[in-house]
Amino acid sequence: MNRIILSIFLPLFGIVTIFSGCSNNKENNRKEIYKDKIAQVFRDWKAGAIKEGHYCPVDSCNPSYFANHIKNEKLGEGLGLPDTNKFHYLFADINNDKQVDALVTFHPVCCTCSDTTGKIVPQVQVIIISSQNGYTLNDTFFYHFFVDSININIDVDSAASNQFYGTYFKVGKHVTSVEQYQKSISIAYDTKEMKFIQRQKNKRME
Repeated sequence: MNRIILSIFLPLFGIVTIFSGCSNNKENNRKEIYKDKIAQVFRDWKAGAIKEGHYCPVDSCNPSYFANHIKNEKLGEGLGLPDTNKFHYLFADINNDKQVDALVTFHPVCCTCSDTTGKIVPQVQVIIISSQNGYTLNDTFFYHFFVDSININIDVDSAASNQFYGTYFKVGKHVTSVEQYQKSISIAYDTKEMKFIQRQKNKRME
C-alpha cells in the first residue's frame, strides 16, 4: 500500500516542483527585464544631463579632455558624473503597482575630478517609476529638503513601498553632538513627508 502511495505521490511532487521552478524563473526574468529598462532610462537621463550642461561627462576627468572638447562655460568649475560603479540602484515597488521601480543615487565628483566623501557634495537622487507608458523619471523629488543646502544634507540608502529611508546631516556651529548632526529619517513617496525615526545602522537594500 505504501509503495502504491509513493508511486503516485512522487511523480505529482515532481510536477509541482517543475511548475514552481518555472514560475520562479519567469518572475526573475520579468524583474531583470524591468531592471534593464530602468537602467536604460537612467542612461538616457545621464546623456541629457551632460548635453544640458548640468554635469561634465566622466571622460572629462583627464588632462587631455579640454584639448579635444570645447569647455562648457555654463558649468564653469561644475560637477562631474562618477564612475559607473558609484551609481547605486535601489529597487522596490515604490508606487504600489506591482511593478519594479528604482531610486538611483550618486555623489557627483568635484571640479578636480577626484572622489568626495559624499558629505561635501550632496547626494543626487533620481526616482524612476513605472507607468502605463513605460517609466517616468523624477530628479527633483527631494529638492524641497535642500532649501538650506549649505547646512543640511540628506543621503537616501533604502527604498520600499511608498517609503525612502536615509540619513539627515545637519552641519553648523550650533551642532554640539552626533545626535544633532546625524539622524535617521523616512520620507513618504506620496506625501513627501519626512520623519525622524529609529532604525538599525548600515541597513541598505540593493
